[in-house]
This record gives sequence, C-alpha cells and structure tokens, in this order.
Amino acid sequence: MGTGEESWELTVGPIRVLVVTDRASLQEITDLLRGSGVEVVGAAFAAETALALLRSAQPSLVTLDLDAPLLDGLQLLGMLVRERIAPVVTFCRHDTSALIVRAVALGASEVIQRSELRAWGDRKSRPSLPLQRVQLAPSTRPPRAVSERPRSRPAPARAEVFAVGASTGGTSALTELLRPLPASTPAIVIVQHMLAEFTHDFAARLDAACNLEVREAEQGDRVQRGRVLLARGGWHTGLVRGSDGSLRVHLSDEAPVGNHRPSVDVLFQSCAELLGPTAVGVLLTGLGDDGAAGLLAMRNAGAATVVQDESSSACFGMPRAAIERGAAERVLSLRAIAQLLAGEALYCYNA
Repeated sequence: MGTGEESWELTVGPIRVLVVTDRASLQEITDLLRGSGVEVVGAAFAAETALALLRSAQPSLVTLDLDAPLLDGLQLLGMLVRERIAPVVTFCRHDTSALIVRAVALGASEVIQRSELRAWGDRKSRPSLPLQRVQLAPSTRPPRAVSERPRSRPAPARAEVFAVGASTGGTSALTELLRPLPASTPAIVIVQHMLAEFTHDFAARLDAACNLEVREAEQGDRVQRGRVLLARGGWHTGLVRGSDGSLRVHLSDEAPVGNHRPSVDVLFQSCAELLGPTAVGVLLTGLGDDGAAGLLAMRNAGAATVVQDESSSACFGMPRAAIERGAAERVLSLRAIAQLLAGEALYCYNA
C-alpha cells in the first residue's frame, strides 16, 4: 500500500474493517463504525494479533489508533502497510502533528483526527469522511496492460501548468511522480487532500526529495517553471492572472466542494477557464470522485488530461470517476505519467 504496486476495486457490500486500538477505546470506535454501516471483522490490541487478523480476516480496510498506549503505532503501521492486504487509515489526537506527518511518510492512506471519529455519528457529516465513501477489496483481476511509454505528447500547445489532484495514496504517488522531473519542468500546482496542519511539512518533504522547488502555496504566489505549489489544507487553491499578466495563486476559504477543501475540482476548473489547452490535468489515486468534473472541464477546454491506471493506484475511486465521465484522454501507470511530464518539460525547455 502506498507503493502503487497493488490495485483495489470497488465492491458491493459493507466495508470490512479491522480495528487496531486499545481496550479502553474499542467500544467507542466499533460503535461509530457500525453506525456508519461498516462491518467490523476483528479487533486487535497488540501487533502480533493485528498482523494475524489482517492475514486471516482479509479486511478491506484497517483503522489504526496511533495513540494506543500499548502499541508502537508507527512501527505497527509500517508492518501493516508492508503486508499490502488493505489500506491503513490512522487516527490520533489533534495535537500530535509530528506523529501524523511520520504516519503519512510510512504509507498511511488517510490520517483522521480523533475528534472526526465522533462526527461519524452525525449523518450529515458522514459523506465527507473516508469510510462512508469507500468500499474496497483486493482486486482479483490481473492488471491491465498499459504502455510505459506515452505514444505522443499530451497536447500540441506548450504546457504552462501541470495541475495535479490526489487523495488516498497520494503522498507516496506524488513523491514518485515528482522525483524524476527536471528543473526545467513547467509550473506544477497540486491539490492533495490533507489536513491544514500537515501540508507545510509535506511540501518540505517533497522539496527535499526532488529537483524542483516545492512549497506550500500562499496567496499571490507566482506560478512559474521549476516550482511546485502544494495547496494549503483548509483552503481552495485556484489560479488567476495578476495585473502584470503573470499567473498567480488564489486561495479561498469558501465552502467545501464535494466535502473537500481544498478541492481538486476547484483547481481544475480554474485551469480550464484560464489556461485552456496550455494546461495538463493529472488525476492520481484517491477515494471518491473529487476532480472528475474539473478534469472534464479541462478536457472540454482543450487541455490534455491523464489519470492514473488501476494497477498503479492505491485507490482507484477518483481516476475511475474521471474515466466514467469521459474526462480522461489517457489512462497511464504512475511511472508513465512521470515519463510523460518529463517529456513535456523537455519539449517546453527546447521550444
């Protein structure tokens, strides 16, 4: 999980969840999950039990309590992720930001504040939470054959911006996507569903891992070649033209779109309206359907549009939604998408 080497497909039926926590929290957590229509297939209070149940019960999702006093949450997270049986959703208290950043780095598919678990009891808030949106199971179908070499450039126009959207599994995917890109790469603007407390640290981690300048987007930031701007958690991120004609970031705290803020759709829609065929839209792994409508708007405006394929996605929900709407011009593996963007960067540099 998080490496892009396994695939997941939507299934019919309840989400089968393995709960890993302490005894004191078990009743609260299982009650909340069952109230959301989730089937709890097991509970574990120790690492050995968690791994054994993971292998025997074959759940479609694991929830891991990073605050459980008798568990080494981060070590166990790494062990669960390496099993590659099911996505691992972690939760912890609001004030443990360093812990959450490390969990993301280790491959956690989602990070949820403990206070958000209680919100699952409120029917109005459930659609915005990961477990209400997803029904996952390991795919038994063989991966579809996808060419690792893009057949041609994504668009005839010179790309001005790569707009990228991601959610569950996106932290690992973005690292893999950005790492091989040269410093000549056109501007990249990313929306990754992530809490506001952690986008700055995630941007810093990406900055250290690749050749490009990566930073958390701020109001009025210039969008330029060689720079990657990561949407700040809690703020919609779109693009506008400055008075000098330069491309700038516009942040907004307007209402969530599709229960997300930042929303991939907001970024993609602004690219469609402002850039047309000089943008490239890329939709990566994630749950739900955020980005599908915006990617379709980009394609209708003449932009090249690419989605990550099922075999390399941790969660295929967002790419699948885009494909079903006719928004995807191409469906490529993550490696092929990186090659495509690198090729576009070289083209722009030599143009």
